[in-house]
Amino acid sequence: MKTLVTYSTKTGNTRRVAEAIADKLQDEVTLCPVEEAPIVSEYDRIIHGFWVTTAGADELSLEYLNGIQGREISLFGTMGANPDNAYGRSIALRLKNHLKRNENTIGGWFLCKGEIDPALIAWMETLPEGHSQYPTPERRQNWEDAKGHPDAADLERAVEIFCHAST
Repeated sequence: MKTLVTYSTKTGNTRRVAEAIADKLQDEVTLCPVEEAPIVSEYDRIIHGFWVTTAGADELSLEYLNGIQGREISLFGTMGANPDNAYGRSIALRLKNHLKRNENTIGGWFLCKGEIDPALIAWMETLPEGHSQYPTPERRQNWEDAKGHPDAADLERAVEIFCHAST
């Protein structure tokens, strides 16, 4: 089986997950950033990684996914917040609906914490109280909780989900 593992990354978090998955797959694997993605029709399986913005999946990932028609696509993502909350679940629903536009479906799914870009934190530190991204105590705690992610347990879980599905 030929598997294509693509990813979009801003800070390297999503690339780390992609590399862990590709390293453990028993298939013939092509691993590459989304900007270098080959033609998907040459592959039996597509796995794509994205990073989460306030609006959902990053724009480059959405553009890439828009170019795929009638395939099952397994997805994984990294985000600076808790992926097991309502927001994390809403991302899955939005992507599922996004893929349906081109008659695609979601195969495997994994969303994990990713350490937040220090430049983003520095920007948020400058915001006035009342701004939607103002660094509240809860937001600051989230930044701390996200440090070091994806960690070894996150990578193991991703491998378990995507490598088990390939056998």
